[in-house]
Amino acid sequence: MLLAAAGAPVVVGRDRVAAGRHLLALHPDVELILSDDGLQHYRLARDLEIAVLDGRRGLGNGRLLPNGPLREPPSRLETVDAVVVNGAGGTLALPAGLPRFAMALHPGDCHALDDASRTLDAAGFAGLKAAALAGIGHPERFFDTLAGQGIAVDR
Repeated sequence: MLLAAAGAPVVVGRDRVAAGRHLLALHPDVELILSDDGLQHYRLARDLEIAVLDGRRGLGNGRLLPNGPLREPPSRLETVDAVVVNGAGGTLALPAGLPRFAMALHPGDCHALDDASRTLDAAGFAGLKAAALAGIGHPERFFDTLAGQGIAVDR
């Protein structure tokens, strides 16, 4: 919803191939499609595969969901084109020669969902009751970021 609100064409669907075709039918000028969780959708053609790993958690216990944090086995890293490591942390044993890029998330202003031009910095939430939810693979990081910005959240 945030990407669509920012003007990016977005299509959501379980069948990534059908979703990609639908996106291109709606927006034939699109030259790049990014697919969240696309690695495990093998029917989806791709020109480049980039795996994103959490720097702190790494490969966790090395097991797949629901017994571990992974959606693909660690051996899948042998077939990707590059890895992006989100945040610093432990050491990651990656295949030799695999390009590795570092990234770090930095909190910024908060934007109203119904009007992205309305913003408030974290200090603006001081003394207010805030509710937050996260639909990401490691939600604790999100809540830690809010706490680090001084935003008291009622989970």
